[in-house]
This record gives sequence, structure tokens and C-alpha cells, in this order.
Amino acid sequence: MNVGDLKKLLEPLQDDVIVVLSKDAEGNGYSPLRDTYLNIYVPDTTWFGDVYVGRFLTPELEENGFEEEDVYDGEDSQSAIVLYPIN
Repeated sequence: MNVGDLKKLLEPLQDDVIVVLSKDAEGNGYSPLRDTYLNIYVPDTTWFGDVYVGRFLTPELEENGFEEEDVYDGEDSQSAIVLYPIN
């Protein structure tokens, strides 16, 4: 799913509907959405991968405590919005 697909799904909803994340595909737990971040996603498989804070280590990222291991700019990387639950 991409942002365009998500926008279409959310478009008919009222603004006060909360966003809840499932713990897993089977629905073994739920948590309200806490925050979102624009990150870099690198898939390991079609259903799992790693997230990095950016493609390059900038002075701002360094000021926030990030290091070279926190960034990635390989051919398989792609921008992704990451949704983080409350717990």
C-alpha cells in the first residue's frame, strides 16, 4: 500500500475517527497510533525489512545522536511513512 491508496481509504472517514494499529496480521493485540515518521525502508523479504532515519548522516541527525549505522542509501531503499503505536 502507498500513501495514495491510504488517502483513498481514509477519505470518506470523519476527522475524529482514531487510528488503531494491529500488533500483527492475526489481530493478537491493538494500540492507538502515537506518531509517524518519514524514514527509509529496506525490505529483507516481501513481508519484513529494516527502517533507517535517512539516506545520509546530516549534522542535524548527528546532533540528535544518530550515527552512520542509522542511515542507508542502497538501491533497495525507499521512502516510507512509519506508523508507531502508543505501546
